Amino acid sequence: MFTALTNNGQTISLLTTPRECFPSHYPPPYYCPACSQNVILKKGTKRRWHFAHQSGSLCAYQSEPETEEHLAGKLVLYQWLKEKGLSPSVEAFISSIRRTADVLFTWKNNSYALEFQCSSISSEETIQRTKDYYSVGITPIWIFSLSRLRKMEGPRYVIHSFEWIGLRERRKDLRHAFIYFSPESSSFYYLFPRALPANSAVFGDVYTMPIIHTPIEHLIYLPNTLNGPLTWSANWMNQKKNWRFHTNQWRGKPDKTYMRQIFAKHRSDLPFFPSEAGWPSLSMEAFQTSSYIWQSWILLCFLPNIPLYQRFSSRTICHEIHSLILNDNFIIRELPSISSPIEKAVFFYLELLQRIGILKNTGAGWKKVKNIFLPISLEDAFKMDKKWSNIIFYKGIVN
Repeated sequence: MFTALTNNGQTISLLTTPRECFPSHYPPPYYCPACSQNVILKKGTKRRWHFAHQSGSLCAYQSEPETEEHLAGKLVLYQWLKEKGLSPSVEAFISSIRRTADVLFTWKNNSYALEFQCSSISSEETIQRTKDYYSVGITPIWIFSLSRLRKMEGPRYVIHSFEWIGLRERRKDLRHAFIYFSPESSSFYYLFPRALPANSAVFGDVYTMPIIHTPIEHLIYLPNTLNGPLTWSANWMNQKKNWRFHTNQWRGKPDKTYMRQIFAKHRSDLPFFPSEAGWPSLSMEAFQTSSYIWQSWILLCFLPNIPLYQRFSSRTICHEIHSLILNDNFIIRELPSISSPIEKAVFFYLELLQRIGILKNTGAGWKKVKNIFLPISLEDAFKMDKKWSNIIFYKGIVN
């Protein structure tokens, strides 16, 4: 860390205090501003100068050992904000919530805490830290190390469970993005998910922006972008094929167990889900339950109760889905920086159904204009999947 307390309680920072002042002007001992334990000034030649807790000491406010990358990231972000004319504080200890923000700053009368996360931590810790910041009127912005932007085959990226908490929303069009940063290249990287084939993976578009060209608005509101090409559409169709033709593991999975009972009432089973389900739509990140499951529920449990051309509201669907979530029939993600994620996921799926001719948005609600039928065989199901694929992917219906 860059800050410490002197023996007389004065806060000193290695970012603003010349090195020649140590130890002449500020002799040891030094103390951690958060836990008040002794810290040592590390005057290395390979690593930048920093304060570190003594070996074996436990600081309740430093959840993981600090790496050179973490130190460098905080420094670059701090300097960037200074150059923007702001007055950031590095390693600001917020006593009311007992948290230390990597970088704390105020912009347009709002307070923000930058959390530059390089190592893995638990989802529980990430959620609690986020809620603590919000409880005192501070908006947390999670920025992950570029090393955590893990690309697999094609445009597929691995997302660990705790990283979902860092998902941010672009107000302009409600698209979501993760923010990454590399102090080595001094650049931000934005990953906009386009589709979720599995719990820990997304297909998405990545945009790079050097920090010198990045306005603060791009960190807070996210930059404007153009959608990348649908190079992952074939991968998505492979996923739909897997859902249908591979062994469907449902035991021990409450969402699949619940929907399997629904399918049984239709004398069918999970692999025979409607071809109109299991498609990517905006805000689908809200659900940890696979899209073909929760979208099938809308098609098989809600819409059949609505007569053709009778108006209904998405609010009614969301009310029932929230009841299913409370009963653990559907599994959702906790996304503390996204407002009303379930409602948005449902709305955008209804929009997709409108684009393929199942529903119509009247402006005062929705109308069902076409009934849904279950496929009679897996071959017929996948044939219909390919038909809808040509419409959804190749006629620009997918967002």
